[in-house]
Amino acid sequence: MIQPDAYNTLIMKKQISKGILLTDGEQDILLPASDSRPPFEKGKEISLFVYNNRDSLRATERRPYGLRGDFAALTVKSVETFGVFADWGIPKDLFIPKRNLDHDEYQPGEKIIVRLIPNYDDDTTIGDCYVEDYLEKADGLYTPNQEVEILIYQMTGLGASAIINNRHAGLLYKTFAEKAFRIGDRRRAYIKKIRDDGKIDLSLFPQGYRKSVEAAEKTLIEALEAAGGKLPLSDNSSPGEIEAALGMSKALFKRTIGSLYKTGKIKITADAVVLKNAAGKNKNGKTDKGPHRRTGFRN
Repeated sequence: MIQPDAYNTLIMKKQISKGILLTDGEQDILLPASDSRPPFEKGKEISLFVYNNRDSLRATERRPYGLRGDFAALTVKSVETFGVFADWGIPKDLFIPKRNLDHDEYQPGEKIIVRLIPNYDDDTTIGDCYVEDYLEKADGLYTPNQEVEILIYQMTGLGASAIINNRHAGLLYKTFAEKAFRIGDRRRAYIKKIRDDGKIDLSLFPQGYRKSVEAAEKTLIEALEAAGGKLPLSDNSSPGEIEAALGMSKALFKRTIGSLYKTGKIKITADAVVLKNAAGKNKNGKTDKGPHRRTGFRN
């Protein structure tokens, strides 16, 4: 039985003018021509996301930005009196009903964090902006210096509130430039401290000199690749510029470029750091032949 708003394994049945007709053996479903790519292979199994399109089901080769049970960073497309519609990454927008909005002043183009949940009266998926209601206690699940994946969901006076591994709450204290973080950023981070009340402090780098430099080297190499092999940072850059681009202190930056220079991976000029013998990759995964305009850390 086909499950809506989820990935389903389907079989290619036949090609028609409107697209490709798929089946699970019991029910047929359309993969629209505008949302598919050749070739068509009759009898081939394919895993596709299926969504409700008004009164019928549709399949898509596009990947949604989140599945039911996930936290996702979405962009608001329209604001109505009864709720908000956000870009879900597929032909259907995600609906967040008014009861699930945590304030009254949403704007088109705004980045929001939602929990994807089932609608209580049907099989559709909706969003809920009250993300903290879904965060679990992390008793005994983490150890100091453990690497985790985080999603920034709120900026406060203390720093950046983050969702850890799609389940738990953590905080990156405001020790970095504010523009180093934006709502919706996904990053790797490290468990810094687990407090007596169960709250978790995070760091972008593990504790300890060697581990910290190793993680910073990885961050800097990734930033150089994203920028086409060159970053306009140097000993003369301000701490704020370094923190905004890389999320690290100036002292750690200097140790990191020193280490990478000694191993021959970078060149250091008066106003830039240059990656040796490597072309950067653009956001489509293709190699760039020259310097890229982006200079910040790429998520």
